Amino acid sequence: DLKVGRFTETLAGHEHDFWAYVPEQDAETRRFGLVVWIHPPGDTMEAAIYKEWKTICDQRGLILVGPKAEKLNEWQANEAEFVKSL
Repeated sequence: DLKVGRFTETLAGHEHDFWAYVPEQDAETRRFGLVVWIHPPGDTMEAAIYKEWKTICDQRGLILVGPKAEKLNEWQANEAEFVKSL
């Protein structure tokens, strides 16, 4: 089943958290684009980015994904695989 709406999960095999928003309208049959938000050091900006992008995602059929760095203050080079897998 496709998850819709706004949610937070941990990516299996990577033990990293992420948040996402999937538009609900026609989710089972719609084709989606993908926007990946890479947060700056110290703040995921989840609430602000969600608020800014929700309407755009609904209108244009975009899934918004925000991976979270293991250490919020900095991304590590080895976290690139997590972002790719996500």
